[in-house]
Amino acid sequence: YHLVEVESRILGNSLLASRAPMFVRTGALVTNLGVHFKRGRTSSLVWVTTLDRARPAAGARVVVNDCRGKPLWSGLTDARGIASIARGFDEEYGAQSGNECLGSGGYFVTARHAGASGRDDLSFVFSRWNRGIEPWRFNLPTATGASTDARAHTVFDRTLLRVGEVVGMKHFLREETERGLAWPAADTLPDRLVLSHVGSGEETELPLAWRTGARSAESRWEIPRTARLGLYDVALRRGDKRWPSGSLRVEAFRVPLADARLAGPAGTLVAPKELPLSVQLNMLAGGPLTLAPVQVSALLRARTPEFPGFEEYSFAPPSAADQAVTAAEDEEAANDGARIVADRLQARTDGQGAATIALKDLPALTGPSELVAELGFNDPNGELQTASQRLTLWPSAVVVGVRSRSWTASRGEARFDAVVLDTAGRP
Repeated sequence: YHLVEVESRILGNSLLASRAPMFVRTGALVTNLGVHFKRGRTSSLVWVTTLDRARPAAGARVVVNDCRGKPLWSGLTDARGIASIARGFDEEYGAQSGNECLGSGGYFVTARHAGASGRDDLSFVFSRWNRGIEPWRFNLPTATGASTDARAHTVFDRTLLRVGEVVGMKHFLREETERGLAWPAADTLPDRLVLSHVGSGEETELPLAWRTGARSAESRWEIPRTARLGLYDVALRRGDKRWPSGSLRVEAFRVPLADARLAGPAGTLVAPKELPLSVQLNMLAGGPLTLAPVQVSALLRARTPEFPGFEEYSFAPPSAADQAVTAAEDEEAANDGARIVADRLQARTDGQGAATIALKDLPALTGPSELVAELGFNDPNGELQTASQRLTLWPSAVVVGVRSRSWTASRGEARFDAVVLDTAGRP
């Protein structure tokens, strides 16, 4: 390893106030060895190769030093040129002040090897020599220290609850090791379950007992009537250590007691003047919801159809001859053209929970349209529930599409293709 220093009186006279000579230094390592260092949490390795032939350097003497030059580990490379180190390095990586390290912080790894000439060759690497190959560039997770991380996860029977209900939970804790997830030692398992209300910071603690052989813990929380509404973070705790494991939400809501179905006629709907809608209300616990008042509203709006295999064709109806509009304006006009064709039509279900409501005097269609129907009814739980249905209405049984071959006209000619499909997209 050569240190080269250049002295320049010209630069010193030009740049230094003291007019003293300026010194510039650099280093040059002349070697036939390449040293690579991979630091892990519980194990590390050093790989030594030759630079002239890119072959493993077997029998190289490797030393891992701290930033002060103190040896931390030493050993020899095997036939693959690898020195396997069965330990992590949790020694101080570099003082925060920077005064305790001889240079930059990190680890200084050296390798010595007898070359073909029989003379010892030397090379080294600093653990901070990772410019361009930093782990964050490749979305690789990183960690500090030699101890393993623990991951906690809680499985809930449900995550949306009301006050007074009971939630069942099953908890898992595993350690991340170089061989995958591992069962932690029994004396490191958390012994408390903590539920923290997000916003107020109020905490509820429950004891946690791990089942022998099952490698999991189960717990139940009966939500107090005075519990705050909102989100609760769940964590496992032992002493001052916490492992977040999930979350649940406590809210005030009512569970629907009835199921509603709204359906239109089957098949293709071509230019209908009247449209019957079928209503069916059933109790979720079983049986029809009889003699229940319902109301139906409907909205009709333009719809531009699309068919697989004919994406280049336009099936939108033409605009007025004296009105040139852009595609955005055409879409906005279609949205503005939406109109109500039924407003709170009243009916009552029969003894089977069924009812029929007819939408009469539907307007003439100028193009494919979408009918959005909405059913409203009073659920036995006291809340107003709704159900909706969308139906496609066609002005005719065939659909015409046009595709221009070029966006430019040639000598007063415009070439285009036309296609005629049925409402299912078949030619």
